[in-house]
Amino acid sequence: MAKKQTANKKTVATAPKKAFAMGDLEALIVSLSRSVSALMKDVKALKEEPTEPKKVTRSSEREYSTQKTTERQSASRPTKTAALANEIKCRYELWAYDEYNQGSIVNAGPRLDKIIEAAKRYVTEQNVDNALCAAEKDKSWEAYFPQVFVNGEPTNDVLYAGNKRDGKHYVYVKGDSKWEIRKPDATVQFQFYLGETSNGRAKSDWFHANHKGKLTTSLSDINLERKTVLFVKVL
Repeated sequence: MAKKQTANKKTVATAPKKAFAMGDLEALIVSLSRSVSALMKDVKALKEEPTEPKKVTRSSEREYSTQKTTERQSASRPTKTAALANEIKCRYELWAYDEYNQGSIVNAGPRLDKIIEAAKRYVTEQNVDNALCAAEKDKSWEAYFPQVFVNGEPTNDVLYAGNKRDGKHYVYVKGDSKWEIRKPDATVQFQFYLGETSNGRAKSDWFHANHKGKLTTSLSDINLERKTVLFVKVL
């Protein structure tokens, strides 16, 4: 009987220790649960926090500004290709007619500006590059290119077309879709281009003038006789 009571005492003595251990575990679980809950709230707050917008650097601003400027300039000015497309589609020939009544083609092509350049280059080579000195070129020039002026202004919309078989001088007048050949009226004046000269510092256009310095404007001027004349033919 005494042994039985002892066993019961031992059982009663160990029971409180087991209860204490279970209580600690429950407290630990509760503590961990609260910690996890707090951590989840912190993570959620970080996700919802607004971020600052990305700043544009100065280099990016310059690139953007340059791009916009280029776009505006491209839209505001016509391209060279578009300008050429507006020209009358035809072929031009540059003729040289000398004092012996012999004609020859100097240049040809679809670009009028290139024909005009070739005419000026031709007379410069004949009158300036071949002259021995400045004094000699004024007396020994050989070729001229009649440049047309309308109401006192130079133009390439009217071209000297040469002296035809009827002995009359003609010009081409630019229309909406083609060139028209006709006799020059009172609005058309001529000056006679002899070349491009240079004094070592600047270049200038040389037009024929008499001994008094007055520009020659008549196609029948005696000083133009026995010279090579250049004119344009439109095909």
